[in-house]
Amino acid sequence: MRGPRTFPARTTDPRLEDGARVSRRIAQAVAATLLAALLISAVAPASAAPAAATRRVVVLFAPYITWDDLGGGFMPHARALADKSLLANMNIRAGSAAGLNPPDRGALVISAGASVVFAPEALTAFDTSETVGPTLARDYYRRLFGSDPGLSQVVYLGLPLQVSTNLQTTLDNQIGALGAAVHARGLKTAAIGNGDPGWLVDPSRTSRPAGVAAADEKGIVDRGDVSVAMLLRDSFAPFGTRADVARITAAYRSVLADPSVGLVFVDPGDLERAAAAASITSTSAATAAHNAALRSTDDVLGRVIESLGPEDVVVLMATSPIDVVDQPEGFAPLMIAGPEGNGIATAASTHRDGIVTAMDVPVTLVDLLGGTPSEKMMGSLIHSGKTLAGASLATRIAFLDQLNATCIAVEAVRWPIVTTYIVFAALAIIISTLILFRGVEALPSGTAVVAKAALLLVPAVLVGSVLQFAVWRWPPTILAVIGTFLACTVVIWIAVMLLGRGRPATVPLIILTAVTAVVLMVDQWVGAPLSFIGLFGYSPLLGARYYGLGNEMSGLLLGSVLVAVALALDTWRNRRWAWHLRTWGWPVIALVVLATAAAPFWGANVGPVAWMTVGFLVGWLMLNGRKIWTWRNLLLVVVLVVVMLVGLTAVDLLGGSGSETHLGRAVAGTQTGGIASLWAIVVRKAETNARVLGRTNWTWLLVVMLVQLGYMRWRPRGEFAAMLKEYPAFSAAVAAALFAGIAGYFTEDSGIIIPALLLIPVGVSALYLMLGRVAPPGGDGS
Repeated sequence: MRGPRTFPARTTDPRLEDGARVSRRIAQAVAATLLAALLISAVAPASAAPAAATRRVVVLFAPYITWDDLGGGFMPHARALADKSLLANMNIRAGSAAGLNPPDRGALVISAGASVVFAPEALTAFDTSETVGPTLARDYYRRLFGSDPGLSQVVYLGLPLQVSTNLQTTLDNQIGALGAAVHARGLKTAAIGNGDPGWLVDPSRTSRPAGVAAADEKGIVDRGDVSVAMLLRDSFAPFGTRADVARITAAYRSVLADPSVGLVFVDPGDLERAAAAASITSTSAATAAHNAALRSTDDVLGRVIESLGPEDVVVLMATSPIDVVDQPEGFAPLMIAGPEGNGIATAASTHRDGIVTAMDVPVTLVDLLGGTPSEKMMGSLIHSGKTLAGASLATRIAFLDQLNATCIAVEAVRWPIVTTYIVFAALAIIISTLILFRGVEALPSGTAVVAKAALLLVPAVLVGSVLQFAVWRWPPTILAVIGTFLACTVVIWIAVMLLGRGRPATVPLIILTAVTAVVLMVDQWVGAPLSFIGLFGYSPLLGARYYGLGNEMSGLLLGSVLVAVALALDTWRNRRWAWHLRTWGWPVIALVVLATAAAPFWGANVGPVAWMTVGFLVGWLMLNGRKIWTWRNLLLVVVLVVVMLVGLTAVDLLGGSGSETHLGRAVAGTQTGGIASLWAIVVRKAETNARVLGRTNWTWLLVVMLVQLGYMRWRPRGEFAAMLKEYPAFSAAVAAALFAGIAGYFTEDSGIIIPALLLIPVGVSALYLMLGRVAPPGGDGS
């Protein structure tokens, strides 16, 4: 038996023991380092690696759809989703040039979240593995950007050209701001779908709006597929091509397998192809193609909904509104199935339930993902409005449809009516002036009476265009708009002439201008239902303003108030109240008018603060025999304007996020963009002012009135001088209007339109009073 194994005794060398101790220390240090690295990696910030999306937002592009499509039988998934969604009319062209409006342009607005100028010749988005001409898209990207796209699957090759195009304007935007904000949140973006008209098309004709919207400021989209692999050949489809729903679904599910993907854009493309083919096919074929595209788009939506969790959000939007021949571009449908449930949507940018802008969408998407929108993004958060809360889907769609129809009908006749009005008003002023120079004795009997009636019709048209919406809130057709407008104008015109019979010449003017001022102010006090859209006001379809008192009606308001108060002082100058009205009543009226025009909860138009202050101050100084041209008065104007601006800003910001107006958003923008953001607004207003000067017919009417009023006020002779002497308070109103008009032109982006509308009541009243002197009506003038 073998005994236990024995080992020889160790002989210890002191040098070996020292080496062993050193080795143990090194090993301990390495182990400690590795342990520290493991601990650090365990608590590393999210930026070290893409975060897992706690909520996903999927946006389905559906260009050219209507509310009838969503409420019809071809989109059952969309109809079911709309029943639990926020719905709104979306202005897709807000802040952008009119004209060409392909889905890629709408997607570019979503990408920037701001006003953009679209370069139609720019390339669209491509998979990095695709070829663009003879060049691989990945290599094409390297050539354009000077960098490698890395692991991104989609690149937006048109980005550099779009950026350079916008740099040539005064627009302050950042194309790719949406994608950049999502990446800053630590999430990825994805784009799926293809709107190309077939396979073998020139790269300049391709359309991939999903890739355009999802790209960041470097043209990078992390995941997705926008290649022709998303298409299926079909001889009966437009251009022989339709969306491959199965492959789109597979690509979508592959994207969702990445937990760090937060924002996904999906565009089947069939609706765009159907719209593009409509002009080269029969009406029945175009209708069939559109309906088939609705079915495939709804099929994709159904697949999208199946793969989402309870916290995820689905947005369906039209990147382009439907194009109808001989009809202005209307709103596009938007629905958001998210945390706010169903209802009618609104935003601080519009302050109108049922209307949002395309620029509001990206800001809302970033907020839904928990990110921070870029300071270059100009939109506001979309939220639930108060209108039709809890109403049925059919009721909400009917409301949005009638709102859209009224806006289109008004816009269709706006410029023809405005042009006709300008020609008529200019002729009435010129002919009345010629009658005064020639003398009524040399003219047929009744000429002065007809001229006076025509002069009264000029301001009656303006107030009639506002009151028509009190008679018919939502006229749905062009004929309804014109008929209501003419009926209201004629009734007001006849009523004023009848009330003025047998009374002083000033009475019909006082009635007409006072009614105009009261209507405009009361409308603002009750929420501005009448000034939502008007023939002579702002247009929500153009996207310049959606709420409050626009620059045009602000000018008319000031002119009407100046004339009404001044003529009341001249007509009843010996009454006890006249002195009080002249001294302290005038400033009180000024404060009421200024508050109505500029208060965030009423007119929300801060611009008039400057020029209305000038007008009221000049009028008060002249009425009370004070000097105008003094440094003290100039300083007083500046102080008053600054105090009112500070007060209005405080009131606006205290209203909280989501309720702020243009003023509040501009001031809040300085917190991120600094004073440069305010300077950008000033530059943009100046550019708009210069552009409007040479492009509007209001310029001609203003020239006519300025020549008449300027000559009458500063070189008074004959009947001019006699009229001014007889009506001294009105003479002060003329000077106040001229000063305010000049200030308004240089401080507002509407430029020439403000003094034109401001001077209409003043110029018409001056001529009417002079004609009344040479051909006085009955009455004793008391």
